[in-house]
Amino acid sequence: MLNKGLSVITSIFGHEYKDTGKDAEIRYQCDRCKSLGKRFDDYKLYVNYKKMLYWCHRCEKKGRIDFSGAGRDYLADIDVIDVIDDYLSNDNQHGEGKKEDSSVSYVVPPYYPEQGEVSHNYLLSRGLTNGDIRFYDIRVSGVFDKDNYGRVIVPNRVWGGVLTDMYVARNYLNDYKKYKNPRGSASNSTVFNLHRIPDNPDYLIICEGVFSAMAVDRNAVATYGKNFSEKQLTSIIEKNPKIVYVSYDPDAMHKAEELCEYLSRRFDSTKEVRLVELPDDLDPADVGRERFRDYLEDAYLYKDSVSYIIDGMLKKQ
Repeated sequence: MLNKGLSVITSIFGHEYKDTGKDAEIRYQCDRCKSLGKRFDDYKLYVNYKKMLYWCHRCEKKGRIDFSGAGRDYLADIDVIDVIDDYLSNDNQHGEGKKEDSSVSYVVPPYYPEQGEVSHNYLLSRGLTNGDIRFYDIRVSGVFDKDNYGRVIVPNRVWGGVLTDMYVARNYLNDYKKYKNPRGSASNSTVFNLHRIPDNPDYLIICEGVFSAMAVDRNAVATYGKNFSEKQLTSIIEKNPKIVYVSYDPDAMHKAEELCEYLSRRFDSTKEVRLVELPDDLDPADVGRERFRDYLEDAYLYKDSVSYIIDGMLKKQ
C-alpha cells in the first residue's frame, strides 16, 4: 500500500506527478497557474506529502493542505488520512460515511475559490456571498480531475472535510453540460442542505436545484431536479417544519403542484404548504435573496388540487 500521506495527495491531485529526488516531495502541474493564464505544464507545484505542505514556484501559492473543511489552517491530521486511506482500499467506498448510513461516499477537492479567480467571480455573479461560499463548503476541482475541471463543486454533507455523500459540479467555463452529479450517485434519496437545518424549523423552502437553494435562503433545500422521491419527501417531513414553501422553476410548475399535493396529504392541519409562483422567465436563483422574500409573502396557501384549479380560474376572471 502507498504511504498514507502519498495516498491522500494522489487521491486529490492525481497520479501524474514527478519526483524531486528529495524525501516525500513530488511535483505537479499547478491548476492555479492554469486558471490565471500562466504556464502550468512544467511541474512547478511542489508538494511534501509528509508535512502536507505545497508551494508553487511560479505563482507563489503556498500553504498546508486543508482537510478540516473550515478553510483556515491547511493542516491534515492522521485521522483524516486514515479515512482517505480506508476509502481508497474499500470497494464499498463507505469510509467514515458508514457512520452516517451513507451507501456511497465521494472525495471532494481541497481547493476553495479564491478572490479574483474565475470560479470565485462566477459564484458572486450567481448571487452568492463569501459567507455563502464558506457556509456551503464550496470547492473547485483541480486540473487533474478530468471530469470536473472548470467546475465548482457543491458538496452536501461532508465528513472530515474530505468525503461527501453527494455533490453537484457546475461548469463555469462554458455551457457544455452545466450540471454533473457523481457517477452512481444517490441523488434521488438525498436532499441538499437538509442536514444543516435544525428540527422543527419555522419554515423550509424546497427548490429544484442547488444554486436556487443557496441563492434564496439558508433554510432552502434542493431535490436535485424537478423529480422527487418518497424517501426525499419523508426526510423533509421528518424535519417537522411549520411551513413548507415549494419554489420550483416556472417550467416545472406541474411538478411543483404535484409536490404540494403530496405534502398537503402527508402534513397534519397545523402545517402549511405554500406554492411560490415566479414570473415565467425567472427561476429562484435569478430572483435573488431580497426580492425572493416578496414572493414568499405572496405564496399561495395550497390545500388540494381542486381548490388550486378553482382559485386559478377565479384569478383569471
